[in-house]
Amino acid sequence: MLADPICSMFISVLIVLSVIPLLRESVGILMQRIPTDLEKNVHIAYQRVNQMDDVFSIQDPHFWALSSNVWVGTLRLLVAPSADTHKILTWCETALCAD
Repeated sequence: MLADPICSMFISVLIVLSVIPLLRESVGILMQRIPTDLEKNVHIAYQRVNQMDDVFSIQDPHFWALSSNVWVGTLRLLVAPSADTHKILTWCETALCAD
């Protein structure tokens, strides 16, 4: 008789402990938070893009997880009027996707 409530409590604790990481990841996705895997590398990519010729600054960067393994991002670049936009876009995609 005593084993039944003890086993029930043990099982409920295991369920709660296994749900916490799922809830943490779900809240991060719903809040459109920058993924922790991407957080440390995105600053390096910003520096690479900012060092390009004809790029003056990066404005309004926003990256978030669309699902567990799909990341989405946007940013606005302030570039020189004479800049080759195709070259800059190609280079930015390479720099941001490489990390």
